[in-house]
Amino acid sequence: YNYLESENLLTKERSQAFSNNLFNAIRSLYKYDRQRSIFYYNQYLKGKTPPRFQQSINSHYLLLYNLFGFKIAQAVSLLNTKTHPIEP
Repeated sequence: YNYLESENLLTKERSQAFSNNLFNAIRSLYKYDRQRSIFYYNQYLKGKTPPRFQQSINSHYLLLYNLFGFKIAQAVSLLNTKTHPIEP
């Protein structure tokens, strides 16, 4: 990311892809370490361009995220996963 930025190769699409992937990693971490996940979110993503819809970030999650923020969206998402587990 820093290299692309320093070489003026960081396009809007690349930046969004990087942010989405980082966002997904931080979301995954939330299941195992909520405090650290929130720390990383605040450190790297808070106030930046919000994630865009993709397979792992659905429209319901984005609505919660835009209305209430990362912490609440994650708590609801985790609760939903526990009550409706994904079948293998």
